Amino acid sequence: MTGYTLQQSSNGGSTWTTAYSGTATSAALTGLANGSYTYQVQACNNTGGNSVCTAWATGGTLVVTHPPASAPTLTVPASSTTGSYTVSWGSVATATSYTLQMSSNGGSTWSTAYSGSATSWGASGQATGTYGYRVQACNASGCGPWSGTGSTNVLLPPGSAPSLSVPASSSNGSYTVSWGSVATASSYNLQENANGAGWTTKQSSSATSWSTSGRGTGTRAITR
Repeated sequence: MTGYTLQQSSNGGSTWTTAYSGTATSAALTGLANGSYTYQVQACNNTGGNSVCTAWATGGTLVVTHPPASAPTLTVPASSTTGSYTVSWGSVATATSYTLQMSSNGGSTWSTAYSGSATSWGASGQATGTYGYRVQACNASGCGPWSGTGSTNVLLPPGSAPSLSVPASSSNGSYTVSWGSVATASSYNLQENANGAGWTTKQSSSATSWSTSGRGTGTRAITR
């Protein structure tokens, strides 16, 4: 009976190990780690009680590359007041590219913000809101798991001044100054210039009006 012995070496090494021995002419190999594998095979039979084998026949090299086994470590700034910031992540062994996805304002829809070999991405022009990020590492064999989610809260300064309403005159020294609310504003500063003497802050709060009484005769300019 003719039998075959298949041997394997890994990563260019000179050590050969038996991967298969039997009468079949093929062998299914499983569980190979990332690396390169070279094979050699010989045929043997038993003649007169003696085993006689051919010379080893060496084949080509097989390269095994699994998808990345782990997710990148994601770093996301907690906040931004300009809408421009950098999202970064750590490199992963065997990865050749990374896919960064983004969601906005707690939504479940993810869109690709970046795909390439770099380990960082610069965001710019982001509007006020919350942006979630996740990243995965990929190679020719596939992609690894997604990282955990990190989020950046973007809060831009108010884009416009409030509309101010000031009565033209008062006959009793009591009146109310009011102004319109502005998107993303959390507080308002109201200043007064009495008779050209310079500006002083009269109120700094989230309110959109200010009332005064007992004012003497004079001219007062108001800004907010």
